[in-house]
Amino acid sequence: MRAAKTFAACKNMLGLFAGRYGSRLVADISRNDILQHMLHLKAKGLSDRTVFNHVARINSLLIGNGTARVLRPADWPRYDEKVVSAYHPDQVAKLLQAATTRQRILFTFFLATSFREQEVTHCTWDDVDFRNKVISARSKPAYKFRLKDKEERSVPVPDSLIKELENLKAGSQSSLLFPSKSGAPNRHHLRELQRLAFHAGLNCNSCVTRGGQRCSSKAVCRRWGLHEFRRTLATSHAEAGVPATTIQRWLGHSDLTTTLRYLAAADLRSDRTRSQVNASFSFLEEPECR
Repeated sequence: MRAAKTFAACKNMLGLFAGRYGSRLVADISRNDILQHMLHLKAKGLSDRTVFNHVARINSLLIGNGTARVLRPADWPRYDEKVVSAYHPDQVAKLLQAATTRQRILFTFFLATSFREQEVTHCTWDDVDFRNKVISARSKPAYKFRLKDKEERSVPVPDSLIKELENLKAGSQSSLLFPSKSGAPNRHHLRELQRLAFHAGLNCNSCVTRGGQRCSSKAVCRRWGLHEFRRTLATSHAEAGVPATTIQRWLGHSDLTTTLRYLAAADLRSDRTRSQVNASFSFLEEPECR
């Protein structure tokens, strides 16, 4: 079973395609139909990466129903892979300084565990091993939540977070660590993060939403996302000398390639890289006056 958000995204993508060609049999969908749909999506303002995702879903539908591949390799949308970004320690410190106690624990949890948004949303007190200072990511059938790669994992966390969680549990009346006010899984962590970043004065002041809202005056800055906490932890672990394969396991990546993309940010800002770059350009230094 796929996650609810993934299912909703698939339904939306295939629904848009069905809205144009829903009267056709799957076997009758042609290469030209998909190419025309790609143009339609681009005209709606969708990015090349998003169009690629739409085409991939449609392609899977066709193949899954016995249709031969209709697209040629050159037909697929091309997009630039974005550079993986991570928060600077100063940004995290300023963010947490502006947070309430609960917010500080919540976003420290995101950072220290490297859990994905839904893993945090559905984390329960049974997942916290206070004795060994380890927190586990597990599927929660009661909430219809399944892990992305269907493989449980456990992550060691700092003593400071464990102490904060002990205090949080003492006043908790829910099995969830971070429930909504009604006690249900809280699905608004991103909104809360962006509001906190806005009040802390951390917006980039350059973002503009499709609706015309600017992050210079609204809590809509795209710089602030929950996934960046995973990249930040990977960077911190790499700078501390943790092996890439260990970081891969803690992040729950199915392949090392994705982890290495995360660690590229750590390499760029490392003291070793800074020393090498300065050495390469040492000839630009002004000669001593004689």
